[in-house]
Amino acid sequence: MISRIRPSVLAALTFVMLLPGLVFIERAENRRVQEHVRAVVLSELGTLRAKLEGILAGDLALLRGLVAFVSVHPDITLEEFVGIAREIKQGGAHIRNVGLARNNVISHIFPLAGNEAALGLDYGKIPSQRDAVDRIMETGRMVVAGPVSLVQGGTAIIGRAPIFVAYDMAHHKAGDYWGLASIPIDAPGLFETVGLLNPDLPFTLALRGKDGQSANSGIFFGEPKVFDNNPVTLTVSLPEGSWVLAAQPKPELIASGTSIWIVRLLGGAVIGLLTLLVFRITHDSWLLREAATHDPLTGLPNRVLLQDRLEHLVAIAGRNQARFAVLALDLDNFKPINDTYGHQAGDQALQIIADRIKSCLRSADTVARVGGDEFIVVLGDLASNEDAGNVASKIIDSVARPLVGESNGYGVSVSIGIAIFPEDGDASEALVKRADFAMYASKLAGKNRFGYATPQPRPQFCTEARAEKSAVAGNVVDLPKR
Repeated sequence: MISRIRPSVLAALTFVMLLPGLVFIERAENRRVQEHVRAVVLSELGTLRAKLEGILAGDLALLRGLVAFVSVHPDITLEEFVGIAREIKQGGAHIRNVGLARNNVISHIFPLAGNEAALGLDYGKIPSQRDAVDRIMETGRMVVAGPVSLVQGGTAIIGRAPIFVAYDMAHHKAGDYWGLASIPIDAPGLFETVGLLNPDLPFTLALRGKDGQSANSGIFFGEPKVFDNNPVTLTVSLPEGSWVLAAQPKPELIASGTSIWIVRLLGGAVIGLLTLLVFRITHDSWLLREAATHDPLTGLPNRVLLQDRLEHLVAIAGRNQARFAVLALDLDNFKPINDTYGHQAGDQALQIIADRIKSCLRSADTVARVGGDEFIVVLGDLASNEDAGNVASKIIDSVARPLVGESNGYGVSVSIGIAIFPEDGDASEALVKRADFAMYASKLAGKNRFGYATPQPRPQFCTEARAEKSAVAGNVVDLPKR
């Protein structure tokens, strides 16, 4: 069955069958590369997170000393405050100032220079900071807010801790809410120190979770689109709440870790070579089969393929009680073309005549060249014997048209004999022989005509017609007497 498929079709089928394998391998390699890239990003992102959490935790821890002092000394003096605040600011690289807000109104600030605008600021009257202050009072715990724009200029992440007056042992009185202590941490400086602003990072960053509300608040650093396409994410822990640090690998990182193009090139080369190999093998096999089963001049089936098709048709028609016809064709007066115009003109004439015969047939019918100027036509699935005669008439009319080419203007005719299955034979050899007898009878009857096989053909028709054909060819013989 495979040998009957044209090489180009089989090669195309090979390509189509192998292509999904390449797609599967490419997708698997793509997943491997993506996992590798995400692992690289996750490792470097973990380092950035650790630095960010470490700096924030260190700066915020400094604030706890001030909270402890004020809770015991609620009437803290300015001198005491400045001494503690100076140590806090010197201990933190990015702390912009240190403040106390008694009853949530800023009452102390260090350094004062450059922060005068913040004195007297009532947090309860600032919408952008009111929510964070309310959370401090509700939870009694330190809250990280921001980044926020400061009234004195700049952007900061503000750590605020509630202050409760220590338990009064003398009067057995529980500590009341005093206010809060705060340290604004310079946001651009913090991000620069951590490395978030490094342009050489192999990924794009973004931070989400303003005021420590990672699930509900917006993006406050980086490009929002980072969160749109399955980023690598890590949670940055805060004293109360968290941020989400996200990263998307840059194209150059993906390119540095990818072998997709190698897979495509190698896979494409393998598929191409296999496809070419299949085409070459099948093409050679197809050429051998064509040479063994087809006439090289006209491209028509030869006697070998005709016999195969006839036997197949006899078996099918016998099972289905169907009818078919075998037509034996022999060209009249063809030899003079070779003698007058040369063998090249004769070959061209045979190709033209072969095409004319094929044009008179259905696609399911067969025409084979079985000799120099002899053809056999097989007509399957006949409704009546007259159908075979109609086809024979069409062939006679078509062949009789003047030839065009090197033998331009010369005309030939054809004599045809018809044998019908199963009346004239139930085997391929018998049908061809009866059609042959009928064809020679047509020649002796005047040529350029067709005739049906007779119940009792005269074998001498064949001898007489062949003798006449030889005489036309220049080999004159005496015709036998009847």
